[in-house]
Amino acid sequence: MAALLRRIGKSHLIRNAVFLGTAYCVTESFQQTVIGEEYDIAKIERFGIWGLCFNGPAMYGWYKLLDGFLPGTAARAVTMKMCLDQVIMTPVCIVGFYIVMSAMEGKSDLFAEVKRKAIPTYLASVAFWVPAQFINFRLVPPIFRVVYVGSTSFIWANILCIFKRQGEPVLSSAEANHPE
Repeated sequence: MAALLRRIGKSHLIRNAVFLGTAYCVTESFQQTVIGEEYDIAKIERFGIWGLCFNGPAMYGWYKLLDGFLPGTAARAVTMKMCLDQVIMTPVCIVGFYIVMSAMEGKSDLFAEVKRKAIPTYLASVAFWVPAQFINFRLVPPIFRVVYVGSTSFIWANILCIFKRQGEPVLSSAEANHPE
């Protein structure tokens, strides 16, 4: 077991995926605490799975690709990385987020939430991530990009949690404990 943990610790992919999975779990737990909901462990797990299995590996691969294609921190490279990030990866992540979450929730129409929430989520993403990614691509060493994004993602994940909750019924503690 110790050898396995040492090997995992050496893998940037696994370390970054675990970091984002944990960040999303913490964020959803934080949201439930702030709202005053009874803790919904299944919902927290779904956010963790999103970060661990989808968002973490995708971000790791994406930043490696961007840094290989556009190395350096010159203004042109940073601008191109920011544009490519917002035009290519952001829509993929937003659509993926709503579809994967809907699938894990067992919804029959996996695209209903995407249709309602993708554009407002994308606009919020542009407002949030363009300045955050400027800092990322200009100042953060490549090896720390996913960790920076994961840390910044605490704020973004809270925004995603808010968008995700739009249109969901708010349950009191009693209703959450005794659904009908």
